This record gives sequence, C-alpha cells and structure tokens, in this order.
Amino acid sequence: AYFQYVANRALLDARRTSLREAQENLSATQERRRVGLATIADELQARTAASQAQLAQETTEGDVLTTRGALAFALGLPANVPYDIDSTSLNVPVSALVDSVDGLIDAATRERPDLAAARAEVAAASGRVSQARSNRLPALTLNATGGRTYATSIPDGANSYTVSVGLSIPLFSGFIREYNQKAFEADRDAASARADALGSQVVYEVFSAYYALQTATRSVRTADDLVASARESNEVALGRYRAGVGTFLDLLSAQSALADARAQQVQARLNWNVFLAQLARAAGILDTRGGSSLRLVPDTGATPRQ
Repeated sequence: AYFQYVANRALLDARRTSLREAQENLSATQERRRVGLATIADELQARTAASQAQLAQETTEGDVLTTRGALAFALGLPANVPYDIDSTSLNVPVSALVDSVDGLIDAATRERPDLAAARAEVAAASGRVSQARSNRLPALTLNATGGRTYATSIPDGANSYTVSVGLSIPLFSGFIREYNQKAFEADRDAASARADALGSQVVYEVFSAYYALQTATRSVRTADDLVASARESNEVALGRYRAGVGTFLDLLSAQSALADARAQQVQARLNWNVFLAQLARAAGILDTRGGSSLRLVPDTGATPRQ
C-alpha cells in the first residue's frame, strides 16, 4: 500500500508535466494558426491532446486519494485521517541483488516462522504418537524409600529401607489404545505432509520473487533509458515543428511516447520496491520496519527518476 501510494504520487507529477507540455503546444499551435503557419486541424488535435492529458491527470488524482486511504486502512487508521509521508523512496538509485537464489532458499528454510511452526507441529504430533504407543506396552515401576527411626529403646536411631518393584500390564480395553495410536499417527502424517507442502511453497516463493526482482531491476534500467530517448525525441519533434519542417502529428506522437515512458518508469520502480519486499518476506528476513539483510549494490545502469 505504501509503495502504491508513493508511485501514484510520482505518476501524478508525471501527468502534470505532460499536461503542461500539452498546454504549451496548444498555445504554440494557436499562435502559429494566427499567423497562418498551422491549420485548424492542428489546433483541434492540440486541443484534444491537452484534454486527454487533463483527463489522465484527473484520473491519477483520484487514484492518489484512493491509495492514500488504502494505506491509512493498512495502518489501522481511518481512511480520511489527515497525514502525509515521505515520497522520496522512488528517487533513490535502484540496487542490484548480490545474494544467490540458493542462499536465500537456505535462509528461508531456516528463518521462515510459518515453516518453523509447521515443523514444531510435526514434532508435537510425533510425541503424541510415542505416548500412545507407550500406553499399550507393559510398564515397569521401581520405588525406593529410606528413613531413620528414633525411639527411647533406640536412642541412636536406626536406618530403614524399602524397595518395591511393580509390573503393569495393560489389559483389553475395547481397542481404545490401538485406535488412539492410529489417530495420532494419522495426525502426525497429516502434519508432516503439510510441512512438506509448505516447504515446497517456500522454495517456490523465494525462487519466484528472486527472479521477479531481477527482472524488475533490468526493467528500471530500461525504463530510464526509454524516458531519456523519448525526451530527446520529443525535443527534436518540437524543434522541427517550430521550424516548420515537421508535422504536428509527429509532435503528438513524440509527446505521447514521452508520457507513456514516464508512466512506465514509475511502474518499473514500483515493481522493484514491491518485489524487493516480497523477496525479503519469502526468505523470512523481512523485519518489522520493512528492512532486511538482503545484500544490495548500486546498479550503475539505473538513474534516479526524472
């Protein structure tokens, strides 16, 4: 919820930038039409592009409010509580993961509390089976006591000792002991099967989250390159249009590509943050403050969000 809210705020900034650019293009087109360098079709297309940018901004403003309420709800607060957060987390450079997938799987099998609880349940069920089995077997008991007796006839006292040995043999009880043992054995087998299934699930969760994070890291780098290329393309198209050698359709296409690239950049960084948290959780090393012991190094191929 936190990262979704932060991402929508970043996306809103991108939408506002796109709207401002569309409005500037509309003003430029109106001026060019006034002096006879543009057609009514160019102005109408510019007006349409500005309206679409306005609509996209208004939609994102609603998404910001919705995700803001969702974050408050996740915190156990009323959705309409007044608050704000630090939204600079998407501006930091993306880091690459150093840990290997096998090492994280080993950590998960050791650190996952749900897996530890499942194993404890198997151990407890095995203990109940052992107890039920012992109730069906003969039991040998040994008792011993020691004492010292004083009396007027024995002024110095005298030691006394007793030792008793007993043998208890269970008799027929309507097969209740046998049924109890079989029931406990079934419970143990079920608990063991659940623990095995959970162990396989843990391995899959770590494996899936690991490669999702790897993909997200590469996607951030690609999205950053895409924004840079789209910005340069937009500047070239704008310059050509102002110089009268480019069409307005070329300019609209370049601006649309730039707006989409900005949105993809925000989404790529959202995915990276979410998958990082999911991997830490899957490995059982996500702490209560959202941090983890995952080893990360700066990804020199990625740049801060623009």
